Amino acid sequence: MINPRRYAVAFVLTLLGLAIAGFALSYFRIGVPAGMNTWLPPAVGALITGQAIARDTGAPLSAGTYWRLGVPATLIAVVLHLIVATAVFGGLTVMTGVNMLSQVAAIGLPGLAIITAIIVVAIYFSNVCFLWIGVKNVLRVQAKKASGA
Repeated sequence: MINPRRYAVAFVLTLLGLAIAGFALSYFRIGVPAGMNTWLPPAVGALITGQAIARDTGAPLSAGTYWRLGVPATLIAVVLHLIVATAVFGGLTVMTGVNMLSQVAAIGLPGLAIITAIIVVAIYFSNVCFLWIGVKNVLRVQAKKASGA
C-alpha cells in the first residue's frame, strides 16, 4: 500500500529543504542538528504517505498494518540515506583530499553496526508513528467536513 515514489520524493525534497535551510542558517551561525537530517526526511515521507493512504481507503488501518507498512518505508529510507551518505563522503573526500572513511573506521565495525542499528530502529518507529499520524489527521478532517463543522 505504500507508494515508494511518493515516499522517496517527499524524503528527498525534505532533505534538500533541510540542506538549503542549513546553508542559509549558517550565515547566522545557527546549525541544524545532525539528527534532524536523519529523522525528519523519513518522518515527512511517512506522514505524506499516511495521508495518501487515508485519502485512498477512507478508513483507519489496523495497528498491525502500520507496523507492516513501516518495513518497506524503512527500507526505502535506509537506501536513500546510504546514497546520500555515499555522495557526501565521496564529495568530501574529493574536495578535501581527506579519506573520510578513515574517520568512520576510528569507531570500528562493531561501533558502526551499533550506530546503524539504532538509526534503523529509530527510523522504523518514526515511520510507523508518522504513518499513523498521517492517516489519523486526514480521517479527522474528512469526518469534520462530513459533519458540516
